[in-house]
Amino acid sequence: MQKEKVALTLVGIKRFVSKKGNNVCLLSVSRPYTPEENDKGSFGAQIREEFVPQDQINDFGADDIGKTVEFEYGFNYYGRPEITRILVK
Repeated sequence: MQKEKVALTLVGIKRFVSKKGNNVCLLSVSRPYTPEENDKGSFGAQIREEFVPQDQINDFGADDIGKTVEFEYGFNYYGRPEITRILVK
C-alpha cells in the first residue's frame, strides 16, 4: 500500500533572534489528519513548526500564508536528515 502525499499549508511565520544572536525563522505548517488517523481517533489538522534553513530566513512573508509548502531533505554533518530547502507554491 502506497502512502498518499499530504499537502502542507503554511499557517504562520515567526522570526526572532536566538540567544547566540543568530536570526531565526520558524514556519508553522498544518496538514489534515488522514482517514487512517481518523479511524484511530484523530480529527482536524496537525500543526508543526519547522526551522527555516539559514539561507532562506528572509524568503517568506505574510503573502505566503495559506499557500502549499514542500520540504526538501538532505543529511547534515552527523548523517541525520534535515530540511535543506523549502518551496512555497
